[in-house]
Amino acid sequence: ESSVGAPRLRDAFVISGGVGGLGLRSAELVLARGASRVVLSSRSGRVARGGQGLEARLASLLRLPSATSLACDVVDGVEASALMQSTDGVRLRGVVHAAGVVRDMLVRSMTMSDVSFVFAPKAVGAAWVHRCLAAQALDAAMLLSSTASTYGNVGQTSYSAANAYLDS
Repeated sequence: ESSVGAPRLRDAFVISGGVGGLGLRSAELVLARGASRVVLSSRSGRVARGGQGLEARLASLLRLPSATSLACDVVDGVEASALMQSTDGVRLRGVVHAAGVVRDMLVRSMTMSDVSFVFAPKAVGAAWVHRCLAAQALDAAMLLSSTASTYGNVGQTSYSAANAYLDS
């Protein structure tokens, strides 16, 4: 996290999956580098799993006038498009796609619904973010993946596949 030679960011950043650990860390980093506006999004607009200190970190960020949190399901193209327009008139210069869920189960137990539940937020959400921003000049666009795409994990076939989609 050396700041030597690191560019200062300006304008707005949107972070899908923004209230999870990676999303919150991304928000902290872009704000520290000078982003003037950060929009955090998640399907519910709140921390999904308590007990990790994420609520306190989110509350701390939301006390800043430059940060806001929205409920948005980036799997829905209309919602994803609205999210990319949610910067209150501040020019969007970057996006971080950190959305993702895990539902561990063995392949022999999976239904298509189980696969979609895990695959959609990460992979389909990334596709919608890309489509919404394809014609826009950004300073940064990051899709946060996992080593699960390469090494896998027992019970995480769908999660591995979704991350492999981002890597491709």
